[in-house]
Amino acid sequence: MQTWGRLLARRAQRWGWLRTYAARSPLTVALVAWAALVALFAPPLRAPSLDLRVGQLSPVDVQAPRAIENRFRTRMLQEEAVRNALRAAAQDPSSYSIDPAAGLMAADQVRKALDLVRQAREQLWVRSGSEDEPAPPTPAAAASRVAELKEQVARQAGLSVPDDVLLRSLRLPPDAFETVAYRAPRLVEELMGSTRIGQGDVGQARAQLAQRASSLAMTDEAARVAAGMAQAALGPNLVLDQSRLERVRAEAARSVQPVMVAPHQTILRRGEQVTEEHLQLLADLGLLGRRSHPWMSVAGLAGLCGVLVGVFAVYLARFHPSVASSARLCWLLAVLALAVAVLARLLQAVVWPFAGYLVPVALAGILACVLVDARVALVLVVLLSTVVVGLAFGFEGRFMAVAALTGVVAVFAAHRVGQRSELTRAGLVAGAAGLAGVGILGLFQADGQVLMNSWAGFANGVGSSVLALGLLPFMEGLFGVASSVRLMELCNPHQPLLRRLLLEAPGTYHHSLMVGNLAEAAAEAVGADPVLCRAGALYHDVGKVRRPYLFVENQMGDQNPHDRLSPSLSTLIIMSHVKDGVELARRHRLPEAVVEFIRTHHGTDLVRYFYAKAVQQEGPDKVDERDFRYPGPKPRTKETAIVMLADSVEASARALKNPTPGRVEGLVHRTLRERLLDGQLDESPLTLQELHTIAEAFTRVLTGVYHSRVEYPARDRERDRERERERERDREREVRLRRA
Repeated sequence: MQTWGRLLARRAQRWGWLRTYAARSPLTVALVAWAALVALFAPPLRAPSLDLRVGQLSPVDVQAPRAIENRFRTRMLQEEAVRNALRAAAQDPSSYSIDPAAGLMAADQVRKALDLVRQAREQLWVRSGSEDEPAPPTPAAAASRVAELKEQVARQAGLSVPDDVLLRSLRLPPDAFETVAYRAPRLVEELMGSTRIGQGDVGQARAQLAQRASSLAMTDEAARVAAGMAQAALGPNLVLDQSRLERVRAEAARSVQPVMVAPHQTILRRGEQVTEEHLQLLADLGLLGRRSHPWMSVAGLAGLCGVLVGVFAVYLARFHPSVASSARLCWLLAVLALAVAVLARLLQAVVWPFAGYLVPVALAGILACVLVDARVALVLVVLLSTVVVGLAFGFEGRFMAVAALTGVVAVFAAHRVGQRSELTRAGLVAGAAGLAGVGILGLFQADGQVLMNSWAGFANGVGSSVLALGLLPFMEGLFGVASSVRLMELCNPHQPLLRRLLLEAPGTYHHSLMVGNLAEAAAEAVGADPVLCRAGALYHDVGKVRRPYLFVENQMGDQNPHDRLSPSLSTLIIMSHVKDGVELARRHRLPEAVVEFIRTHHGTDLVRYFYAKAVQQEGPDKVDERDFRYPGPKPRTKETAIVMLADSVEASARALKNPTPGRVEGLVHRTLRERLLDGQLDESPLTLQELHTIAEAFTRVLTGVYHSRVEYPARDRERDRERERERERDREREVRLRRA
């Protein structure tokens, strides 16, 4: 039984190790994200295979697997709305405009009629007396030709001219007739080209025409003939304005709200007769005539999700290896991607044609930018917009474009965020971009419905920032990631741990401030994270609050407790501040990125003072150097290496006598060279060129601190010394009270 128990214990330990490795492996993160995306968007494996025709009875009940627009019903409603709108437009006088061709055609009819009258006059007017003056026809002769002439005019010119007008036109003198032939066509053309004449306005227009003819320079008889000819051709000149009708038709079609089918809504019942509407819905849902096995669709989906995860994984491994090797950051990115996918899946079920504009891709962009990296966030936004939004909404370009636009703008706006309130500004900028994007699409498509619902793009950006603002603390605590916002908050001197360091170890606190200034300047010079460097520098020696009086910067007076202790015990006490600092940091829930500064700010450096003291007391053969070295680890990032160097330089500069610029520069270069030769920078990515730049930054800051000062008068110096002694006595009194 004991053997079996030991065997089971070993196997349980082995499986526990495997589970721990799987949870911390980025490959496991990629596989989990891939499987979750496939499961989330996978189509039903028992999707119906239908081959139906109009009039056939359905053999099964069919439900819509997703929300979709009923295009058949929407088109029917649009056609009905267009018919009603056109019918109303036909009754509206403002829908009509003057037809220029009507006046031209009427003028041509008048000219044809007068040409026929001219031919009849040539036969009736006989010459008598002088050859140049033909005689007018007798009334009886002219009247005998009126009936025949009226028929010719009606047949060839299409006009019904009154008999008295024709009779007068036959007896007019030649000069008066030519005036009528010139004036009459222009009368009708001008009137019909400038005056709106409807069916009920013809009588009024004829009177206006007669009035215009009487005002012309011609005889009364000629005016009556001209008016009669023009009145015979006068008619309505209004036609429907086609451009206005097109606008009416388009507005009527846009006013119809799309008819939507909700997910799981029954669209065809068993035994129901199939109609064209049913076939349209089945075809749009991809259920009509399906012959392929559903597993083929699942395989295609798996391949597409594999492309998404694979491309992102390769990008991280190639350009961001520090992110790709961190399981915590990989899990963070996977959770963000899956959260957007879940929200997109939920919005897919919303029965609203513009729900796709609400997919919060900007949420993933903002959180990834603040917690990981802006470039990683940009790639994540593009992939989510193309694949996740595409899968959720049938790869409609308008939804994908707006999601990408809001996400990219949100990343740009959230870059270098230092306060939580700035996330709101980023959301407003992203919302404005979404509003503009949807509005531009509406203008491009000339779709009023899209323009009226462009607020969805604004709601997307603002909602994403609100969600990011609320989720940021939880994401930081869950994944142990330090955002720039959190780091800025940690730099506040009112933080409990910094406040305690200030009150209980004021010398260490001042030292940490100086290290922070040095590290921040160096980080900016070499392109590292200055905010992370300052936060790490402020907390790197926080473990000294456990026993502050055992560290020289906090000691007052000439008494040093280490004078009564052995070098090995003093070394253990000095090195314990690293372990104590890690414990305090984790107790106060500081981010792991800050804890890393506490663990690595000495690397495996040698405690030189006590090592030399031990060698002096016991001899070099009896002292093991490894007992006087910090346990490490060595710095593995630029930021932790910079803080380690700043810590060493600041401590050395405190002991420098007569700190001239030349001496400060020599001290900085000597200190950095010692750390390099001691191997403390072997695991950091700093280059020699960057070390030179860091040395210049350190020298610039220290030179500004140790600048020359004006000599005070003796009385002022004595007064300043007295004030300093009083402050020291107050600090000693406060320390004693706290210890008590």
